[in-house]
Amino acid sequence: HAAVVFGKPLIRDQLSHELARRVITLTKHLQSGQLRPQVICFTGGRNEHGGLVSEAAAAYGFFRSLADQVDLDLSEYKFVLEESSHNAYPNLTNVLVQVHERVGPHALTRPHLTLVSSDYHLFRLQEIHRLTPTLSILNAPERASCTWDYLYTFYNACVSSDPSTAFLGRIVVLANELSIVLENTRGVISKKIAIAEDNVNRLRTTASKLREMTTLVHSGMDATATSDKKFAADMRGYCEVLEGCMFALREVERLLSRIANGDPSATRNAQKAKALLAGVVVRMRREMDPDCIVTPRDLEDFVDELAATARGHHRHHPGAGGAHLGAGGAPGGGKTPRRQRGNNGGGMPAGRPLEVGDEYKGEDVGDGVMEEIDLMGFETHEDRLPQTRHKKRKKS
Repeated sequence: HAAVVFGKPLIRDQLSHELARRVITLTKHLQSGQLRPQVICFTGGRNEHGGLVSEAAAAYGFFRSLADQVDLDLSEYKFVLEESSHNAYPNLTNVLVQVHERVGPHALTRPHLTLVSSDYHLFRLQEIHRLTPTLSILNAPERASCTWDYLYTFYNACVSSDPSTAFLGRIVVLANELSIVLENTRGVISKKIAIAEDNVNRLRTTASKLREMTTLVHSGMDATATSDKKFAADMRGYCEVLEGCMFALREVERLLSRIANGDPSATRNAQKAKALLAGVVVRMRREMDPDCIVTPRDLEDFVDELAATARGHHRHHPGAGGAHLGAGGAPGGGKTPRRQRGNNGGGMPAGRPLEVGDEYKGEDVGDGVMEEIDLMGFETHEDRLPQTRHKKRKKS
Protein backbone atom coordinates (compact mmCIF):
# COMPACT_ATOMS: atom_id res chain seq x y z
CA HIS A 1 0.00 0.00 0.00
CA ALA A 2 1.45 3.35 -1.05
CA ALA A 3 0.13 6.86 -0.32
CA VAL A 4 0.89 9.29 -3.15
CA VAL A 5 0.79 13.04 -2.42
CA PHE A 6 0.50 15.09 -5.60
CA GLY A 7 2.58 18.26 -5.75
CA LYS A 8 1.64 21.79 -6.71
CA PRO A 9 3.97 24.46 -8.14
CA LEU A 10 5.98 26.23 -5.47
CA ILE A 11 5.95 30.00 -5.04
CA ARG A 12 9.52 31.28 -5.30
CA ASP A 13 10.75 27.82 -4.23
CA GLN A 14 8.51 27.95 -1.13
CA LEU A 15 5.61 25.76 -0.07
CA SER A 16 2.11 27.10 -0.73
CA HIS A 17 -0.98 26.79 1.45
CA GLU A 18 -2.70 24.37 -0.91
CA LEU A 19 0.24 21.95 -1.03
CA ALA A 20 0.65 22.28 2.74
CA ARG A 21 -3.00 21.29 3.20
CA ARG A 22 -2.45 18.14 1.17
CA VAL A 23 0.43 17.20 3.47
CA ILE A 24 -1.63 18.02 6.57
CA THR A 25 -4.44 15.77 5.31
CA LEU A 26 -1.96 12.91 4.96
CA THR A 27 -0.51 13.60 8.41
CA LYS A 28 -3.92 13.59 10.10
CA HIS A 29 -4.88 10.25 8.60
CA LEU A 30 -1.55 8.75 9.67
CA GLN A 31 -2.09 10.15 13.18
CA SER A 32 -5.57 8.65 13.45
CA GLY A 33 -4.54 5.28 12.02
CA GLN A 34 -7.08 5.57 9.19
CA LEU A 35 -4.20 5.35 6.73
CA ARG A 36 -1.45 2.73 7.14
CA PRO A 37 0.67 2.62 3.98
CA GLN A 38 4.02 0.89 3.71
CA VAL A 39 5.33 3.59 1.37
CA ILE A 40 4.69 7.35 1.25
CA CYS A 41 5.42 9.08 -2.06
CA PHE A 42 5.72 12.80 -2.75
CA THR A 43 5.60 13.90 -6.37
CA GLY A 44 6.52 16.97 -8.40
CA GLY A 45 9.63 18.34 -10.06
CA ARG A 46 11.37 21.71 -9.97
CA ASN A 47 10.01 24.79 -11.68
CA GLU A 48 11.18 24.70 -15.30
CA HIS A 49 12.05 28.40 -15.12
CA GLY A 50 14.97 28.23 -12.73
CA GLY A 51 13.52 26.60 -9.64
CA LEU A 52 16.05 25.14 -7.18
CA VAL A 53 13.67 23.06 -5.04
CA SER A 54 11.32 20.34 -6.26
CA GLU A 55 7.67 20.18 -5.18
CA ALA A 56 8.31 16.67 -3.85
CA ALA A 57 11.29 17.77 -1.73
CA ALA A 58 9.44 20.79 -0.33
CA ALA A 59 6.40 18.69 0.62
CA TYR A 60 8.57 15.95 2.12
CA GLY A 61 10.58 18.46 4.19
CA PHE A 62 7.36 20.04 5.45
CA PHE A 63 5.95 16.60 6.32
CA ARG A 64 9.07 15.64 8.29
CA SER A 65 8.94 18.95 10.17
CA LEU A 66 5.27 18.44 11.09
CA ALA A 67 5.90 14.85 12.14
CA ASP A 68 8.77 15.91 14.43
CA GLN A 69 6.69 18.58 16.10
CA VAL A 70 3.69 16.33 16.80
CA ASP A 71 5.79 13.25 17.67
CA LEU A 72 4.50 11.15 14.79
CA ASP A 73 6.61 8.00 14.51
CA LEU A 74 7.73 7.51 10.89
CA SER A 75 10.00 4.53 11.45
CA GLU A 76 7.58 2.06 9.83
CA TYR A 77 7.33 3.97 6.54
CA LYS A 78 9.54 4.01 3.48
CA PHE A 79 9.67 7.18 1.38
CA VAL A 80 9.85 7.90 -2.33
CA LEU A 81 10.38 11.32 -3.92
CA GLU A 82 9.34 11.50 -7.56
CA GLU A 83 11.13 14.70 -8.61
CA SER A 84 11.51 14.26 -12.37
CA SER A 85 7.99 15.12 -13.54
CA HIS A 86 6.49 18.54 -14.23
CA ASN A 87 2.93 17.29 -14.58
CA ALA A 88 0.82 14.47 -13.21
CA TYR A 89 0.86 12.21 -16.28
CA PRO A 90 4.30 10.58 -15.77
CA ASN A 91 4.12 10.83 -11.97
CA LEU A 92 2.33 7.55 -11.27
CA THR A 93 4.38 5.62 -13.82
CA ASN A 94 7.59 6.81 -12.16
CA VAL A 95 6.15 6.25 -8.68
CA LEU A 96 5.36 2.62 -9.44
CA VAL A 97 8.90 2.07 -10.75
CA GLN A 98 10.44 3.70 -7.67
CA VAL A 99 8.19 1.80 -5.27
CA HIS A 100 9.30 -1.40 -7.00
CA GLU A 101 12.95 -0.39 -6.49
CA ARG A 102 12.40 0.77 -2.90
CA VAL A 103 10.34 -2.11 -1.56
CA GLY A 104 11.16 -4.96 -3.92
CA PRO A 105 9.39 -7.00 -6.62
CA HIS A 106 6.77 -8.35 -4.21
CA ALA A 107 5.38 -4.80 -3.79
CA LEU A 108 3.78 -4.87 -7.22
CA THR A 109 1.97 -8.19 -6.95
CA ARG A 110 -1.30 -6.48 -6.00
CA PRO A 111 -0.53 -2.89 -4.94
CA HIS A 112 -3.05 -0.37 -3.66
CA LEU A 113 -2.57 3.39 -4.01
CA THR A 114 -4.15 6.15 -1.96
CA LEU A 115 -4.03 9.32 -4.06
CA VAL A 116 -3.81 12.49 -1.93
CA SER A 117 -4.65 15.89 -3.40
CA SER A 118 -7.17 18.73 -3.51
CA ASP A 119 -10.75 17.72 -4.28
CA TYR A 120 -10.92 19.56 -7.62
CA HIS A 121 -7.64 17.96 -8.76
CA LEU A 122 -8.79 14.41 -7.99
CA PHE A 123 -12.09 15.14 -9.71
CA ARG A 124 -10.13 16.13 -12.82
CA LEU A 125 -8.16 12.87 -12.75
CA GLN A 126 -11.37 10.91 -12.47
CA GLU A 127 -13.12 12.78 -15.29
CA ILE A 128 -10.17 12.47 -17.66
CA HIS A 129 -10.04 8.74 -16.93
CA ARG A 130 -13.75 8.49 -17.73
CA LEU A 131 -13.88 10.66 -20.84
CA THR A 132 -10.34 10.46 -22.28
CA PRO A 133 -9.02 7.17 -20.90
CA THR A 134 -6.19 6.92 -23.44
CA LEU A 135 -4.51 9.98 -21.85
CA SER A 136 -5.37 9.22 -18.22
CA ILE A 137 -2.58 9.07 -15.65
CA LEU A 138 -4.55 6.27 -14.02
CA ASN A 139 -3.64 3.98 -16.92
CA ALA A 140 -0.30 3.24 -15.24
CA PRO A 141 -1.77 1.77 -12.02
CA GLU A 142 -4.49 0.05 -14.03
CA ARG A 143 -1.92 -1.71 -16.22
CA ALA A 144 -0.07 -2.76 -13.05
CA SER A 145 -3.31 -4.32 -11.69
CA CYS A 146 -3.45 -1.73 -8.92
CA THR A 147 -6.49 -0.60 -7.05
CA TRP A 148 -6.71 2.93 -5.76
CA ASP A 149 -8.79 5.29 -3.69
CA TYR A 150 -8.81 9.02 -3.02
CA LEU A 151 -7.89 11.02 0.06
CA TYR A 152 -8.89 14.57 -0.72
CA THR A 153 -8.40 17.96 0.84
CA PHE A 154 -11.21 20.47 0.52
CA TYR A 155 -10.27 23.50 -1.57
CA ASN A 156 -11.42 26.23 0.79
CA ALA A 157 -10.51 29.32 -1.26
CA CYS A 158 -13.98 29.14 -2.82
CA VAL A 159 -15.64 29.72 0.55
CA SER A 160 -13.31 32.41 1.83
CA SER A 161 -15.02 35.34 3.55
CA ASP A 162 -12.90 37.65 1.41
CA PRO A 163 -14.71 38.25 -1.91
CA SER A 164 -11.48 38.58 -3.90
CA THR A 165 -10.13 35.26 -2.63
CA ALA A 166 -13.47 33.50 -3.17
CA PHE A 167 -13.65 34.93 -6.67
CA LEU A 168 -10.14 33.77 -7.59
CA GLY A 169 -10.70 30.38 -5.97
CA ARG A 170 -13.63 29.80 -8.29
CA ILE A 171 -11.55 30.86 -11.25
CA VAL A 172 -9.12 28.06 -10.30
CA VAL A 173 -12.05 25.60 -10.24
CA LEU A 174 -13.17 26.78 -13.69
CA ALA A 175 -9.61 26.39 -15.02
CA ASN A 176 -9.74 22.83 -13.71
CA GLU A 177 -12.94 22.21 -15.72
CA LEU A 178 -11.28 23.56 -18.85
CA SER A 179 -8.30 21.23 -18.26
CA ILE A 180 -10.64 18.25 -18.60
CA VAL A 181 -11.79 19.55 -21.99
CA LEU A 182 -8.17 20.24 -22.97
CA GLU A 183 -7.15 16.60 -22.40
CA ASN A 184 -10.08 15.42 -24.52
CA THR A 185 -8.96 17.80 -27.28
CA ARG A 186 -5.44 16.38 -27.11
CA GLY A 187 -6.97 12.92 -27.42
CA VAL A 188 -8.78 13.95 -30.60
CA ILE A 189 -5.42 14.93 -32.09
CA SER A 190 -3.15 12.13 -30.88
CA LYS A 191 -5.44 9.16 -30.45
CA LYS A 192 -8.17 9.94 -33.00
CA ILE A 193 -10.92 9.70 -30.40
CA ALA A 194 -14.19 11.62 -30.48
CA ILE A 195 -14.82 14.75 -28.47
CA ALA A 196 -17.10 13.76 -25.58
CA GLU A 197 -20.53 15.39 -25.48
CA ASP A 198 -20.02 15.88 -21.73
CA ASN A 199 -16.97 18.00 -22.49
CA VAL A 200 -18.73 20.10 -25.13
CA ASN A 201 -21.38 20.86 -22.51
CA ARG A 202 -18.70 21.42 -19.87
CA LEU A 203 -17.00 24.00 -22.10
CA ARG A 204 -20.26 25.89 -22.67
CA THR A 205 -21.17 25.86 -18.98
CA THR A 206 -17.69 26.98 -17.91
CA ALA A 207 -17.59 29.75 -20.51
CA SER A 208 -21.02 30.93 -19.33
CA LYS A 209 -19.83 31.06 -15.71
CA LEU A 210 -16.72 32.96 -16.74
CA ARG A 211 -18.90 35.51 -18.51
CA GLU A 212 -20.89 35.95 -15.30
CA MET A 213 -17.67 36.30 -13.31
CA THR A 214 -16.38 38.92 -15.76
CA THR A 215 -19.61 40.90 -15.42
CA LEU A 216 -19.33 40.65 -11.65
CA VAL A 217 -15.79 42.04 -11.65
CA HIS A 218 -16.87 45.03 -13.74
CA SER A 219 -19.86 45.71 -11.49
CA GLY A 220 -17.66 45.41 -8.39
CA MET A 221 -15.37 48.16 -9.73
CA ASP A 222 -18.17 50.52 -10.73
CA ALA A 223 -17.78 53.83 -8.89
CA THR A 224 -21.55 54.05 -8.46
CA ALA A 225 -21.80 50.61 -6.80
CA THR A 226 -22.64 50.41 -3.11
CA SER A 227 -19.88 49.36 -0.71
CA ASP A 228 -21.22 45.82 -0.23
CA LYS A 229 -21.04 45.29 -4.02
CA LYS A 230 -17.37 46.25 -4.30
CA PHE A 231 -14.18 44.19 -4.12
CA ALA A 232 -11.71 45.39 -1.53
CA ALA A 233 -8.76 44.51 -3.80
CA ASP A 234 -7.92 46.11 -7.14
CA MET A 235 -9.37 43.70 -9.75
CA ARG A 236 -8.50 45.64 -12.92
CA GLY A 237 -5.64 43.33 -13.88
CA TYR A 238 -7.91 40.31 -13.56
CA CYS A 239 -10.45 41.97 -15.88
CA GLU A 240 -7.88 42.04 -18.65
CA VAL A 241 -7.03 38.37 -18.12
CA LEU A 242 -10.68 37.31 -18.10
CA GLU A 243 -11.56 39.27 -21.21
CA GLY A 244 -8.65 37.71 -23.10
CA CYS A 245 -9.71 34.24 -21.94
CA MET A 246 -13.32 34.84 -22.97
CA PHE A 247 -12.25 35.92 -26.45
CA ALA A 248 -10.23 32.71 -26.88
CA LEU A 249 -12.98 30.49 -25.45
CA ARG A 250 -15.53 31.78 -27.97
CA GLU A 251 -13.31 30.49 -30.75
CA VAL A 252 -12.70 27.19 -28.90
CA GLU A 253 -16.47 26.70 -28.56
CA ARG A 254 -16.90 27.25 -32.30
CA LEU A 255 -14.12 24.81 -33.21
CA LEU A 256 -15.22 22.04 -30.85
CA SER A 257 -18.84 22.36 -31.99
CA ARG A 258 -17.66 21.75 -35.56
CA ILE A 259 -15.69 18.69 -34.41
CA ALA A 260 -18.71 17.33 -32.50
CA ASN A 261 -20.86 17.81 -35.61
CA GLY A 262 -18.53 15.65 -37.72
CA ASP A 263 -16.48 18.31 -39.52
CA PRO A 264 -13.96 16.49 -41.78
CA SER A 265 -11.18 18.85 -40.70
CA ALA A 266 -11.48 17.69 -37.07
CA THR A 267 -7.74 17.29 -36.45
CA ARG A 268 -6.87 20.75 -37.73
CA ASN A 269 -9.68 22.32 -35.71
CA ALA A 270 -8.63 20.35 -32.63
CA GLN A 271 -5.06 21.61 -32.94
CA LYS A 272 -6.26 25.21 -33.02
CA ALA A 273 -8.65 24.59 -30.12
CA LYS A 274 -5.92 22.90 -28.09
CA ALA A 275 -3.49 25.80 -28.52
CA LEU A 276 -6.12 28.36 -27.52
CA LEU A 277 -7.43 26.30 -24.60
CA ALA A 278 -3.96 25.54 -23.27
CA GLY A 279 -3.17 29.26 -23.30
CA VAL A 280 -6.36 30.04 -21.38
CA VAL A 281 -5.73 27.39 -18.71
CA VAL A 282 -2.09 28.43 -18.21
CA ARG A 283 -3.01 32.09 -17.95
CA MET A 284 -5.84 31.52 -15.49
CA ARG A 285 -3.67 29.35 -13.26
CA ARG A 286 -0.59 31.53 -13.44
CA GLU A 287 -2.23 34.92 -12.99
CA MET A 288 -5.37 34.23 -10.92
CA ASP A 289 -4.50 31.55 -8.37
CA PRO A 290 -5.08 32.97 -4.85
CA ASP A 291 -2.64 30.48 -3.28
CA CYS A 292 0.08 31.99 -1.09
CA ILE A 293 3.27 31.06 0.75
CA VAL A 294 3.15 29.33 4.14
CA THR A 295 4.44 31.73 6.80
CA PRO A 296 6.02 30.88 10.20
CA ARG A 297 2.72 31.87 11.85
CA ASP A 298 0.86 29.49 9.55
CA LEU A 299 3.23 26.72 10.55
CA GLU A 300 2.47 27.32 14.23
CA ASP A 301 -1.26 27.13 13.47
CA PHE A 302 -0.79 23.89 11.52
CA VAL A 303 1.10 22.29 14.40
CA ASP A 304 -1.58 23.38 16.89
CA GLU A 305 -4.24 21.93 14.59
CA LEU A 306 -2.46 18.57 14.39
CA ALA A 307 -1.87 18.53 18.14
CA ALA A 308 -5.59 19.11 18.69
CA THR A 309 -6.37 16.28 16.29
CA ALA A 310 -4.10 13.97 18.23
CA ARG A 311 -5.92 14.89 21.44
CA GLY A 312 -9.25 14.13 19.78
CA HIS A 313 -10.62 17.64 20.31
CA HIS A 314 -10.06 19.05 16.82
CA ARG A 315 -12.83 21.12 15.27
CA HIS A 316 -12.67 20.44 11.55
CA HIS A 317 -11.61 23.39 9.41
CA PRO A 318 -12.43 23.69 5.70
CA GLY A 319 -9.57 22.26 3.72
CA ALA A 320 -7.86 20.94 6.80
CA GLY A 321 -8.44 17.25 7.04
CA GLY A 322 -10.13 16.10 3.87
CA ALA A 323 -12.03 12.86 3.58
CA HIS A 324 -10.89 9.37 2.83
CA LEU A 325 -13.19 7.72 0.35
CA GLY A 326 -12.74 4.02 0.99
CA ALA A 327 -15.10 1.14 0.43
CA GLY A 328 -17.75 2.72 2.63
CA GLY A 329 -17.45 6.17 1.07
CA ALA A 330 -16.25 7.77 4.31
CA PRO A 331 -13.75 7.22 7.12
CA GLY A 332 -14.48 3.88 8.70
CA GLY A 333 -17.15 3.10 6.12
CA GLY A 334 -19.62 5.36 7.92
CA LYS A 335 -21.81 8.20 6.75
CA THR A 336 -20.95 10.58 3.99
CA PRO A 337 -18.23 13.01 5.13
CA ARG A 338 -19.33 16.43 6.33
CA ARG A 339 -17.29 19.57 6.50
CA GLN A 340 -17.60 22.53 8.77
CA ARG A 341 -16.97 26.09 7.72
CA GLY A 342 -14.66 27.00 10.55
CA ASN A 343 -12.43 29.94 11.26
CA ASN A 344 -9.36 29.22 9.17
CA GLY A 345 -6.89 32.07 9.29
CA GLY A 346 -9.36 34.84 8.58
CA GLY A 347 -12.05 32.60 7.14
CA MET A 348 -15.74 32.79 7.88
CA PRO A 349 -17.26 31.85 11.25
CA ALA A 350 -18.44 28.28 11.72
CA GLY A 351 -21.80 27.62 10.08
CA ARG A 352 -24.04 24.78 9.00
CA PRO A 353 -22.05 21.72 7.88
CA LEU A 354 -21.91 21.29 4.14
CA GLU A 355 -23.53 18.09 2.98
CA VAL A 356 -22.41 16.20 -0.09
CA GLY A 357 -24.29 17.67 -3.03
CA ASP A 358 -24.76 21.10 -1.47
CA GLU A 359 -24.09 24.24 -3.46
CA TYR A 360 -22.54 27.32 -1.93
CA LYS A 361 -25.40 29.68 -0.98
CA GLY A 362 -25.04 33.43 -0.59
CA GLU A 363 -27.04 33.55 2.63
CA ASP A 364 -24.50 31.22 4.26
CA VAL A 365 -21.50 33.20 3.12
CA GLY A 366 -22.29 36.87 3.24
CA ASP A 367 -24.00 39.73 1.47
CA GLY A 368 -23.36 41.88 -1.55
CA VAL A 369 -20.65 40.80 -3.99
CA MET A 370 -20.08 37.61 -2.00
CA GLU A 371 -23.72 36.63 -2.44
CA GLU A 372 -23.54 37.19 -6.19
CA ILE A 373 -20.48 34.95 -6.45
CA ASP A 374 -22.14 32.19 -4.47
CA LEU A 375 -25.39 32.16 -6.41
CA MET A 376 -23.59 31.17 -9.61
CA GLY A 377 -24.14 27.50 -8.86
CA PHE A 378 -20.64 26.26 -8.00
CA GLU A 379 -20.97 22.75 -6.59
CA THR A 380 -18.83 21.20 -3.93
CA HIS A 381 -16.45 18.74 -5.56
CA GLU A 382 -16.92 15.94 -3.04
CA ASP A 383 -20.35 15.17 -4.47
CA ARG A 384 -18.70 14.40 -7.80
CA LEU A 385 -15.82 12.33 -6.49
CA PRO A 386 -16.18 8.54 -6.58
CA GLN A 387 -17.87 7.11 -3.51
CA THR A 388 -16.30 3.67 -3.70
CA ARG A 389 -12.82 2.26 -4.04
CA HIS A 390 -11.88 1.87 -7.68
CA LYS A 391 -11.85 -1.64 -9.03
CA LYS A 392 -9.93 -2.52 -12.11
CA ARG A 393 -12.17 -2.71 -15.17
CA LYS A 394 -12.54 -6.09 -16.77
CA LYS A 395 -11.27 -6.33 -20.30
CA SER A 396 -13.98 -6.95 -22.83
